[in-house]
Amino acid sequence: MAATAGDVRDTARKAGDDIRDAVHDVKVHALNSTDHARQSLNANYEQLKRELDVLRGQLVALGSDAGEEAKLRLQHGLETLNARVDAMSHDAKAYGERKLGEAERLVQERPLTSVLVSFVLGMLFAQFLRR
Repeated sequence: MAATAGDVRDTARKAGDDIRDAVHDVKVHALNSTDHARQSLNANYEQLKRELDVLRGQLVALGSDAGEEAKLRLQHGLETLNARVDAMSHDAKAYGERKLGEAERLVQERPLTSVLVSFVLGMLFAQFLRR
């Protein structure tokens, strides 16, 4: 059977309509996929922001804890240093008192020698101060 021009036109029109419908379906599907992808990306972005906020809070807390620990260590170090200075001061005072006691004992045992040594030292200092 021979196809008439009207049949060819109808077939072409129907094929064009089918193609137009297929293109429309592809466009709709692409738009839906794009919207779904955008929503998924937005949800992932929001989740990432929340997780970063939590992480930022944890880092601040860690920094605060580290600062407190450093402060406590510094305070302990200062207390230790202060105790060592006090001990050294006490030792120096005791050493000075011992040496002063020895000097007093030596002066009492040899008063004439002590006066003579004091006189000679006074003369030497006077000479140094004159120059």
